[in-house]
Amino acid sequence: NGSDSIEVIVNDLGNTDDLGRDLEAVASLAIDVIPVNDAPSLNYPINNLIVKEDEPLDILGVFVTDDAIEDSGSEMKITLSVNDGTLTYDTAGLTFESGDVGQSTAVFTGLLDDVNNALATLIYQGNANHNGGDLLSITVDDQGFLGGGSLTDTITPTIFIEAVNDSPTSLTTIADVDTNEYETFSVDLNNLFTDLD
Repeated sequence: NGSDSIEVIVNDLGNTDDLGRDLEAVASLAIDVIPVNDAPSLNYPINNLIVKEDEPLDILGVFVTDDAIEDSGSEMKITLSVNDGTLTYDTAGLTFESGDVGQSTAVFTGLLDDVNNALATLIYQGNANHNGGDLLSITVDDQGFLGGGSLTDTITPTIFIEAVNDSPTSLTTIADVDTNEYETFSVDLNNLFTDLD
């Protein structure tokens, strides 16, 4: 977008004037290309993520590109969510509309550099003892920069959480028992221990 021009030269193909010069005419046409709003793009090199149960996962390589908004000073909106965990990231320059860092969902706005800084520091932490799968959703919204309504892009990589062997735990204590020599006694061990696995 911006200004440009077309120059048109017409030559009579060899016919000359009295001085032997080619005969031609030149005209210029000014063009003003009006910018339109281009959709932002979320870039991410991996569709599926793998992490062990209860361990944090660095989500690397996510960033936003938007040529139209890059140097405009306008803010973008980011929506983050997971189902079975929390997300942490750098919050410098961000304004939260809902949720917060360290929660399962958040909506915030910021300049392109600040948004990309947050995405570059994104860490997922699954809920305690959760394994199986989770879905990370990231949406970028240009908030209608240059008019024409908001344009968005979304990525939804799957997080695979590998189960680990958890130690059994005791739910209660056994009371001390006093008994005479050669006598028998019984102890109820039902529901004494639990093992998440």
